[in-house]
Amino acid sequence: MATAVVPQAQAPLKTAQGYFHTLELYPDRLVITRTDVLSRLFAQPEVIPLHDIMGVYVHQAQFMTRGWWQLTIIRHDHHSVGFSYAPDQQQALFAVRDTITDLQSREAVVPFLKKIKP
Repeated sequence: MATAVVPQAQAPLKTAQGYFHTLELYPDRLVITRTDVLSRLFAQPEVIPLHDIMGVYVHQAQFMTRGWWQLTIIRHDHHSVGFSYAPDQQQALFAVRDTITDLQSREAVVPFLKKIKP
């Protein structure tokens, strides 16, 4: 009996571990996996295609959560999702934001280059 070869899953470009969730950034999507007890039992990971992301903002929380970092993702339907991170995740947050921006700018340039080629 022959066994099927399962292709290795694509590794995420960037990962950020937040409070009760994990973000994994792939070249074409952002996967949000909730890690709280109920979500582990009942919820599926949320997948946001990169072309659906309108903005990614990173800022330091000011009020009750001083020292924590916030990552806010705004989708084209104006639905926003916010996440909290410990101070040691600051570099990972900025890396996620910068990589999303870079991937989106590359996606925008490729169709333009295809149009100008003879």
